[in-house]
Amino acid sequence: SYTGGLGSWDASNVFRGQSVLLLGGGPGLGRHMPAVKRFIEREKPFVFCLNTKSELSTDYIDAYAACHPSMLAMESDTYATLEKPLLAPLGAIPEKVRNKMAGTSVWDFGMTVEQGSFVVSSTGCKVPDLLVLAYVLGAAYAGSAEKILLAGFDGFGASDPRQRQSNSVFEFFSKLANAPQICAITPTTYSVHQASV
Repeated sequence: SYTGGLGSWDASNVFRGQSVLLLGGGPGLGRHMPAVKRFIEREKPFVFCLNTKSELSTDYIDAYAACHPSMLAMESDTYATLEKPLLAPLGAIPEKVRNKMAGTSVWDFGMTVEQGSFVVSSTGCKVPDLLVLAYVLGAAYAGSAEKILLAGFDGFGASDPRQRQSNSVFEFFSKLANAPQICAITPTTYSVHQASV
């Protein structure tokens, strides 16, 4: 079990009245890059990048997000150079890694993993899987996002366990009280609403 407890960053109403756009690492983001950039310029969503190697310029990104201990350890040096906040559960990060991230502005939103559970408070979430997708959905919900948009979430084949895992996260999230709609703006095979960018 992965337990990070609650964090010190309070997400209450941070995204109220705003859409939150999550950028994944799928090739669909690159294929639709000009349209995604225009969308961001026009709609002005809050943009979370779920990995540091995005093809999108940091000018279009408001914050990064990470929650997996091994990913945080591997990329800890990179986060300090991004000049954007990092949403991360500090309580779940080994001290050695936290020390390497000393120059990084961290939004410490807590996270605990408990299979079959999706519970959100203003300072953390309990999610069904150790997935940054679930973690950021929790933060967006805590911050009262009006809508959640996805770009670069192409999905996997129907028999791929990662496809089932992510669809399960979307299903648990949709059962939260007043959960905002999730809509993919680039092509996806996930079980979410889809619109074209």
